[in-house]
Amino acid sequence: MKFRFAGGTMDVITPGGAADAVPFGQFDGKRQYLYLASELGSAGTITKIACRLSDPLGSAAATYSGYEVAMGHTTAAALDTDFAANMVDATQVFSGSIAVPGGLTRGDWIEVPLSTPFRYNGKDNLVVQFAGPAGTVNNRCILDNTSAVRYANRRLASNDPAAASGTLLSDLADMRFFVR
Repeated sequence: MKFRFAGGTMDVITPGGAADAVPFGQFDGKRQYLYLASELGSAGTITKIACRLSDPLGSAAATYSGYEVAMGHTTAAALDTDFAANMVDATQVFSGSIAVPGGLTRGDWIEVPLSTPFRYNGKDNLVVQFAGPAGTVNNRCILDNTSAVRYANRRLASNDPAAASGTLLSDLADMRFFVR
């Protein structure tokens, strides 16, 4: 059972320490991450999301242009290689530029305010998709890639932000969901 108090966040913190260069890196790409309902808690409207910075040297100030974030529900416990098949109600929740301030330290959150809030139903699993072109610097996000069992097929990756399909990986990014 998970409890969330009014105004509280839903945080999914993984035990691993690897890093992903999408969405805040020098690589074009698309990523989907699957978060189970048991990891999230109750229903609510997600107004902002955040990824945890992995770089031990801290963040470099950068603006990443042309980014899109989509969210959707699924009953699946693992992702499919087809990006579109993974969300029954895919909703574009952000499109534009994401500014990462300089001076953040490892473990700080890089926030993305959603232009379209997403109503999470609290019953189904949640898919979060990032897609965008390369930035000028890397501000990588923490993910766990140490447990192929725990996170079996929970990440779908492509090095092309317009790709229709990708490669399944068994890891998951740390994510914070701001819910009201």
